[in-house]
Amino acid sequence: MASDGGTDTPERIFARRQREERKRRRWRYQDLADAVAEQGITLNSTAFAKTETGGRAVRLDEAAAIARAFGLLLSQMLTEAGTAEQRAEFDRVRAEFIEASAATDAELARAVRLRNRERELIVALGLVEEPR
Repeated sequence: MASDGGTDTPERIFARRQREERKRRRWRYQDLADAVAEQGITLNSTAFAKTETGGRAVRLDEAAAIARAFGLLLSQMLTEAGTAEQRAEFDRVRAEFIEASAATDAELARAVRLRNRERELIVALGLVEEPR
């Protein structure tokens, strides 16, 4: 990648966005390689690591495939994804949502188990006839 004293070049922005989008999805390099391979672009996981660290430039066809793998437009990969505060808040909110969803799923599963057991006991106690 081009280096010009710290200025954010399109290459650096793309590399940063690739890393952010990959981490946001909790993808390993191999996961990204697999998603890009589905589009006919073959890259090994090392290529993605080198891109993110500035050790490898990305070809245009690769960049387009990477953007599509993330469900983004190429132009979105070349612009910053909000402020650092917004990205941090997004990550925090997403983590809380995932945690709340897991708790809700667990509570729903518990309620279903209890309801099924209640039905079994109703039948066992003869409080109602067994359904036919």
